[in-house]
Formats: sequence, C-alpha cells, structure tokens
Amino acid sequence: MQDLLLEAEPGGDSLRLLTCFRTGELSPGFEERLREHKEAGLAAWISLQPLMLASVGELLGQMGVPRLEAIAPQMARYTGCNPLFLIETARSLVAAGFEGSFPAAPPPSDRVTWIVEQRLKRLSPDALRLARTVALAGADFSLELAACVLGLNPDQLAAPWKELEEAKVLRGANFTQGVLRRSVIETLPQPVREAVLRRISACMQPRR
Repeated sequence: MQDLLLEAEPGGDSLRLLTCFRTGELSPGFEERLREHKEAGLAAWISLQPLMLASVGELLGQMGVPRLEAIAPQMARYTGCNPLFLIETARSLVAAGFEGSFPAAPPPSDRVTWIVEQRLKRLSPDALRLARTVALAGADFSLELAACVLGLNPDQLAAPWKELEEAKVLRGANFTQGVLRRSVIETLPQPVREAVLRRISACMQPRR
C-alpha cells in the first residue's frame, strides 16, 4: 500500500488506488499512514452516508427485476440502506426465486454474512451479550429486562450500550440493520439461544 500511494514522478503515469473501509475498522498503523498521505495531499477521504429511501428504490429499479423496487422500504430496513448489502441481498432474493414480496427470512448472502460477522467479532463480550439480549427479546426488550437477563444493574449497561451505538449496531433499542439482528441471533449456538430465551421468559414473569 505504501508504494502504491507514493506520488508519481513528473511526467510519468500516475496510479490511482480506490479503497473502501468502515470507520474504526483499520489497524491504527494503516490508518495513520493513510492520514499522512491525506495531509500531504496525496490522498483524499470521502465519507459516504447510507442511501435515502428514494435512492434505494432507484437502485433496485435499475437492477431490471420486476417488482423488486416495490419492496424498497423492507430492503432499506433490512440492509440499513447500505448499497453493498442492498445489491447482495437483492441477488440472493433473485437466486432464491423472487416472487414479488420481501420474505420473513431473506436468503442469506455469504458476502454480507461475512462482513457482518467481522463487525460482531470486534465487539466486547459485554456488548455482544447485550446485543444478543436485544435481538432475542424483540418487542419485549427493555433496559430492566436486559439487566435482569444479564444479572447486572441497569447502570452497568451504560458502557456496552454506548459501544453498540458507537459501532452503529444499535440506534436506541433497535438494530440499525435487520441483517445485523439476524446475524446476532444466528451466530448464537442453538442450546445457548434457548437458554437465553428461557432467561428472558423468566425475567418477564413478574411483569405479567
């Protein structure tokens, strides 16, 4: 990478390199090297934001698949309007025989699954446990319920909650992407998943 980013000699051919990464995903040394090139005028950083809903519909419409554009709202919620996730999820839907509606359990995309799992691996154990509780509790989730399930005081959830929000896993009590919630659940071994669900049910008993 260092050699590719060096300034070309006057009059010589210039080699331009385009690289994409999520904030916080690069090693400190690599990110510092990129920063040095930016400050030297040898590189430019462009921060990309998720697509707007109208743009999601336009992107899906350009794929030439009948009725795909009609499920733009569901696709937006599931993918968080991430262009790569949108395209890969659309490909998985078409490969599975898309019939015009968004399925309750969309067929997984190997590429999206790998990317999401790498994000989850960077979470601390406490943050991952909290994310799993949020995912499995669903509409029944509350801070008090999470504290009961995890055996903590509510104030002890502040740090892992902040970590999940800064990692853009959660926004409030909701996952920023449906595919994130799905991966949080599916990466949990079935016996452990069932044990957590029983714990959630037990903690909800006094509220019923």
